[in-house]
Amino acid sequence: MRGNVQGPLQELAEGTGGFLIGDTNDLRTALRKVNEEVNSYYEVFYNPGIQSYDGSLRKTHVDVARKDMVVHTRSGYFALPMDVRGPIMMPYELPLMKSFSATPFPKDVEFRASAIRFQPGADGINATLMVEVPMSGVQFTEVKENQSFRSRVSLVSLLKDANGEVVKKLSYDLPRNGQLALLPQARAGNFIYKEQLTVAPGRYTVETAVMDHEANKIGVKKAAFVVLPKRAGVNLSTVTVVRGYQPNAKGLEAADPFQFQGGKITPTLGGTIYNAPGAMLSLFFVVYPDPAMADKATVTMQFLSGGMVVGQGELQLPAADALGRIPYVMSSSAETMPAGEYQVKLTAKQGATSAEETAFVTVAQKK
Repeated sequence: MRGNVQGPLQELAEGTGGFLIGDTNDLRTALRKVNEEVNSYYEVFYNPGIQSYDGSLRKTHVDVARKDMVVHTRSGYFALPMDVRGPIMMPYELPLMKSFSATPFPKDVEFRASAIRFQPGADGINATLMVEVPMSGVQFTEVKENQSFRSRVSLVSLLKDANGEVVKKLSYDLPRNGQLALLPQARAGNFIYKEQLTVAPGRYTVETAVMDHEANKIGVKKAAFVVLPKRAGVNLSTVTVVRGYQPNAKGLEAADPFQFQGGKITPTLGGTIYNAPGAMLSLFFVVYPDPAMADKATVTMQFLSGGMVVGQGELQLPAADALGRIPYVMSSSAETMPAGEYQVKLTAKQGATSAEETAFVTVAQKK
């Protein structure tokens, strides 16, 4: 059990220029103080003249000449543009935003994060920001009194352009409670967050912070992300490893890129496959043929190990769907694959145009 549950509330209140009323059933003194401050205060504001909206924490401090005055002020602010900042910042976002300013980044929570490129368009590329947290590394608190457990994971991701300016802020909070009998199942799962966005051509970085609230730990990672201008000819999405597949998925949106033959793809950013009996290696990608070209799109796949080609072949592509895309799942047995590092190279061709994508997979021996 956590000790001081009011600690985060007090930090939030004082950090934003207020104070916490707690640990009392007598509210008269506290409300009298509130009334006095509401009716006798001065408000001061200023323009900080921000030159770079990099999302960093800018600390503030206010001093006054008179000794008998009490100053309530925010401890700082985050350098975010107005359209990214939003009307409010949730309490769980504050420690995560602060962690981006830490040197070095904290690494106390294990997770994976990446931007997955999909269909190019006139305004940029449709992409999915994905964060994957193995729950085996998250702390679960057991409550014996009612035979339950709880956990809580929060995240914030900042998409920054080549100048370090924040162009998008994404966040999510996942408190979880369950019956104690289901705890082994909860620990064996993964928390997967996916958010679709449109990104203009350019070079970007994705900074992601994840917090394990029960353990009071944070991890931060940074990844590069390049979006090329749209060009004529065939295009390819990022190649992802498939963790699971749900056929005949209900309520599947047409714009959801993670779908295949009416089913829902569950991707994973972890590229490790165990060569146990019955093990399969499944990769998901989407081909985008150019409708202005008469030639059909083709895709060849190569498996490389140590720089040497150990397997290759041409894939039989179906026709494009109503949105002009060809989702494809390549599956092969991993049961007899030797343990090691593999590079999977996809080459799509249509007429004189081509596109390439590469994925890296580790095959490990099951202990």
